[in-house]
Amino acid sequence: MSSRTVSNGETHSRHMRRRKNRYQVPLASTGNSAMFSLRDYAEGVRKNDLLIDFVSITIWQPCANGLKLSGHGLVKINASGALLCDFICTNATGLNLDAFGESYQFDNEDDSKNLKFIAVDIQGKTWEAENFALHLTMMSADPPFKCEFFLSEIVHCSKQTIPVQQQNYLWFESLESSYIPKNKVNTIKDTLTGESFKRNQTKLDLSDFEVSIIDQQDYTTVYANGNFDIDSLFEALKFYIGFTSGTMPSAYVLTTRAGDDMKHHIRSINKKINQTRIPRPINHMLMLSLDEWNDPHHFKLLQNILVIQKKLPRFFNSTVSQWKRVWQGFNATQSITALTLTVSIEGLLIDLFIPELEAERADADFENQKNEIIKTLKKTEINSIHLETIITHVMRWGNIHANAALKILAEKGLITKNEVKAWVDLRNSSAHPKFAEMTAKREAKERGRLMRCLTLFYKLNLNIYGYTGAYTLYEPNEVMDVMMPAVEIFNVAFEPSNKVE
Repeated sequence: MSSRTVSNGETHSRHMRRRKNRYQVPLASTGNSAMFSLRDYAEGVRKNDLLIDFVSITIWQPCANGLKLSGHGLVKINASGALLCDFICTNATGLNLDAFGESYQFDNEDDSKNLKFIAVDIQGKTWEAENFALHLTMMSADPPFKCEFFLSEIVHCSKQTIPVQQQNYLWFESLESSYIPKNKVNTIKDTLTGESFKRNQTKLDLSDFEVSIIDQQDYTTVYANGNFDIDSLFEALKFYIGFTSGTMPSAYVLTTRAGDDMKHHIRSINKKINQTRIPRPINHMLMLSLDEWNDPHHFKLLQNILVIQKKLPRFFNSTVSQWKRVWQGFNATQSITALTLTVSIEGLLIDLFIPELEAERADADFENQKNEIIKTLKKTEINSIHLETIITHVMRWGNIHANAALKILAEKGLITKNEVKAWVDLRNSSAHPKFAEMTAKREAKERGRLMRCLTLFYKLNLNIYGYTGAYTLYEPNEVMDVMMPAVEIFNVAFEPSNKVE
């Protein structure tokens, strides 16, 4: 069996002479060699053979007279990627089971009733968990007994003593492939095939920190060093990688360091769908011309995401939530995909575009006229219910709905009239479905509308983040009945990213 090591690397553009640099594996570069590492655990998650033996496990409720179980057991991973605890209880207090047993949920309004988990493995490391459920039956009334339950994650906290205070650190792995332009070549040594070179790493030096995204053979490694908010950067990187790659990265292992405090997470994932990809907005191999790559624009997108996330968190949260819906929708049937996509487009318009368009088209005289009409109506002696309905209708005069907003954006040149029509037709057919025989012609027509709407969705998102590079345009070819991806340069015609909340 061969072994492969990455010994050194080269950072360069596609048009520059290569320069060799020493490649440091992520965790080893942040501390001494004796530091606890998640790499071995990560391999266990990938190969479905993770097994952690615990010499002691305690499960309890923090509330008075709450449940408390103690014993031992193990944590393993099932074929779907979920963490499963096999627990042998040797002592129990606070049990209150009826004929049907008792379920302890993790979404109680009273947090003191939510279960806590703490365990010590055979190496003496302490792991903690929460946000899990437990169901006990009458067979569990007297210990010893055995039960199983799922965990969303287990966390090991430690201190890293270092001579000089280092900046924050983030490292995680996901099974999803990343389609980010690569700007670094690494040397790979294999005991059988010898030395080879592979362009498999993206290294970005941002203002206060650096980020590396490394494509391994069947997974992706991401790490960052510098001055940053760990949670914010983690969410931004997942969105940047996922949105541009057409994937939804799920970190099955995660290490963070803030000062001397380190946290190591092993998380449940869903392996059944984590390899799913949908058509992505930006191809990582796009060129603007024969001698100019699209890479700088792609990398600039990450910087813009970070700016929007900090200055306009509502914009960031809205785009991330709508992107998650769209990606999940593409894992369903075409009718569900269509409904999810059109509703997500409407959500972006309502959250981000319509308020800006209404402010842009505000007319003080028109609003004054509306107010005068409403004052006159209130003096009219008609049924109060009817009066309220009429006044509500008048108050809506001048409001911009989703369809009107898309037409305005088409006038501005951000989107096309064909994309607006595709959204209107697909929104109506998916929101108000009626039975119709699904012929090959009809299916092709629906697929064409779907892909035009996907292009529309991507355009709205790219506009929000001020993207100015090349992107993929998905247009149906009516003659050949196939999707013909084309490349265009993005035209930022409407810039909510210039606003500040």
